[in-house]
Amino acid sequence: MAAPARAARVVPSLCRLLAGRPPPHALPAAPRAASATQVQLQGLRTLASARGPVRAAALVSRRWFAGAAGGGGKGTAISWLSAKMSKRISKMGALDTVKKAAEKGDLQAMTLMGVCYAMGRDVKQDDAVAAEWFRKAADGGNPEGALALGNWILEGRGGLAQDAAEAARLVELASSKGVQEAHGMLGVLYNEGTGVKQDYKRAAALFEQAAAGGDLKALYNLGCLQIEGKGAQPSQTKGMECVRRAATGGIAEAQFTVSIWYRDGSLGTKRDAKKAFDWALKAAKLNHAQVSGLSALRAQS
Repeated sequence: MAAPARAARVVPSLCRLLAGRPPPHALPAAPRAASATQVQLQGLRTLASARGPVRAAALVSRRWFAGAAGGGGKGTAISWLSAKMSKRISKMGALDTVKKAAEKGDLQAMTLMGVCYAMGRDVKQDDAVAAEWFRKAADGGNPEGALALGNWILEGRGGLAQDAAEAARLVELASSKGVQEAHGMLGVLYNEGTGVKQDYKRAAALFEQAAAGGDLKALYNLGCLQIEGKGAQPSQTKGMECVRRAATGGIAEAQFTVSIWYRDGSLGTKRDAKKAFDWALKAAKLNHAQVSGLSALRAQS
């Protein structure tokens, strides 16, 4: 099917989604092809006429690092670790060199071995072997290995039994040892009450700590709590600023949230169909869970 015809089927689906009406499971084929411009205008008209409930939509923080909410893709749990450790792996040398160091008791090398197997870097990808290396590193006291193992246990990857309490313990350990990436994940666990007693105040403090270190996902979560007045000083203005900064920084969930604000006129935002569409399109390009299936949108721009 040509791209314009495919777009003609998909864009109205986005508009129904933004209007609070979920798209049907099977969309009828378009009777005739339309240009991308015509389709976008049609979508904007639908958006402009939609009168969904005025609400602060999509303000529930996500399990960003665990990837459990919204069906995070494989590798979500250790993408942060891979990015952080890639230079260390390269600096240490070939895989054989890393393995020799790990077998001699180098805890960081053990974690690096886990990353290699988790990502399939220079070896066949194997979650179970990655889990073994992460456990060895964590048992030896390596905080990054503990965070990786906590992720694995939370997701039940590599043949490990899911244990929320044990996962939370490991993430808490990593956070207490200053692993920047652990703060945001621990905040999500406290926000959701996963493996720990739910504590919005602690969650907000952890999100703020993570956001100060440049974690835009934690910044989005902090903004949500500020708007909702859960555990943080209630401030609609500050909360919206956090969400907008996260959206500008490329966080899909924040982008979709901003699109809903413009659609509904939520939180004092002036209704603007074009801005609602544009922000939703940005979220779609980043595979936001609620619009990731609208692949034709990404082909328009």
